Amino acid sequence: MEFTRHGIASMEEANAFLWDYLPRFNAQFSLKDEKDLDTSTFLEAPEEQDINAILAVVSRRVIDGGNSIKYHNAYYQPCFQYSNGLRPRLFMKGTKALVIRAFDGTLLASIKEETYILREVEKRSSHSKEFDPQPIPKQRKPYKPAPDHPWKTRFLSPRVLETHIAESPKGYEL
Repeated sequence: MEFTRHGIASMEEANAFLWDYLPRFNAQFSLKDEKDLDTSTFLEAPEEQDINAILAVVSRRVIDGGNSIKYHNAYYQPCFQYSNGLRPRLFMKGTKALVIRAFDGTLLASIKEETYILREVEKRSSHSKEFDPQPIPKQRKPYKPAPDHPWKTRFLSPRVLETHIAESPKGYEL
């Protein structure tokens, strides 16, 4: 806007104009004293940990019978952090939980005013190769239409079809 107002059309003119214009612009819009700092809408940036918590996505879930929470097509178990690793924390079926996906991707659960780390539960197959017999695939019989099916009626017999196809379309010509 200022370039147009002052008739500036080239890069050299713009650079020369900015050396004069920037000090006037900063004097007009910069903060001058403590009073301006108190009424300023600008805040200091929060710390990295606070940004991680502020930009979290929260979802409501319920603990199922296997002491796990389903979140984005995977099952997770709430765990305590101990010095030697994670240990699961057991809850009753139906206990309400809030799943918190932090900005950095960490998954946490808030259950009964406490926060737990979520650990993904391994997916299991429907049967064991060692102990369960192999499932037998079902044999499907080919479909055979009933005797009263429209395709088996005399209406679509080969003779009827031949006569209809062989006829010239009378009255269809314009």
